[in-house]
Amino acid sequence: MAMQRCFATIQKRACRHFRSTADSVAGLAKAKEKIDGQSASWVSVLKSAVPFLLTAGAGTATWAFYDGLWVPLLRDGQTASEVELISKGLLPESLICWAAERLIAKEVVVLDGVVPPEQLRKIQEELQLLASRPGALQPNPKMKAGNMQIRTDRVCYLRDPSSFVPLETGGPALCGPELRWCHRRLRSTAAQLERGYAAAGSERNFLVTAWTQLAQYTEGSGFYKWHTDGLDGSWSGILGWYFWLQRGAVRRRSVTGILYLNEEDWPKSAGGALRCKAHAAVHRGPVESHPPITEILPKGGRLVLFDSHSVEHEVVSTNRDRWALTAWFHE
Repeated sequence: MAMQRCFATIQKRACRHFRSTADSVAGLAKAKEKIDGQSASWVSVLKSAVPFLLTAGAGTATWAFYDGLWVPLLRDGQTASEVELISKGLLPESLICWAAERLIAKEVVVLDGVVPPEQLRKIQEELQLLASRPGALQPNPKMKAGNMQIRTDRVCYLRDPSSFVPLETGGPALCGPELRWCHRRLRSTAAQLERGYAAAGSERNFLVTAWTQLAQYTEGSGFYKWHTDGLDGSWSGILGWYFWLQRGAVRRRSVTGILYLNEEDWPKSAGGALRCKAHAAVHRGPVESHPPITEILPKGGRLVLFDSHSVEHEVVSTNRDRWALTAWFHE
């Protein structure tokens, strides 16, 4: 009897152990099924998200290209030869090769007297009318974004013919014939530089935007901190890739051309100088050079040309209203 009781006890314990083991195995199996189900769920989610991610990526890239290159440059940009069909450039023919050679050497080209004094007076009358029109000049994009630490000019983008014909409201034209002359001649300077580069053995083919930028730096507040007009460097990651696309037109800038529309008599005390970290090649007119800085006063009728990517520059604070018309020649 004792043996039977002992055997029965052992049998009960073995059954309990077997049931416990079986329950543990069943629990592990259920846990594995749950994990497998979750994995399958995540895989299905990822598979369904791939088309969305691809579509979103393609849409973002398309928008960046459209906003950064197509609108500002490719949509209505012209070759330099097409621009020259409308008007000739500002450079005297005898100085075209000289200007190109100086630009190849990464110097800043400075040429005075490209706009006659009488014409400058008419231009300034047009500028005053433009400045008096509500909304004609707008804060630059950085100011609109709330950044007042980099540049503080107001800008207007001139286009031919829309900027020089009566507005749809029946009012007077936004800009007059003298500003149109400056707009056309500055853009056509690209074709002159093309010929100069070719003569110097450095072939260039420029694309010119349909617009020029007219900037006003107002008395007592106008400045633009050190910068370059081009966009160099490398970017990584999705944001870097987007930024590279979105700044397409800026990346392709090659030469910056600035025409100053102020009075011919611009003393140093008036401020507003263009300061460049480069040597200047001056055909006529004094320019102060304190290596490595060259200081160029914004005298009316003065043309300044420099390499958009290599010449770092700034506009110092001005003590009187300062006007500059800028065009970029792209490659």
